[in-house]
Amino acid sequence: MASGMMKKLTTLDPSVGIGLVILGVLVMGVSGAATWHYPFNVGTGVAILGAVLFVMSVTLSTLQQSKKA
Repeated sequence: MASGMMKKLTTLDPSVGIGLVILGVLVMGVSGAATWHYPFNVGTGVAILGAVLFVMSVTLSTLQQSKKA
């Protein structure tokens, strides 16, 4: 089961992480302008999750390429 999860993680596209970062920043901008504190916190969490996914996917793809070379 662990190898199936690793296969899904290695095929993760970095654009998913970037999309989540952009979505989180937009939510933060709208919520900040309207002084909505809880949606702002949710937007922050989405942006951080997207950044983590992006870094993880780029790292995994780099590791895969170094194994092939």
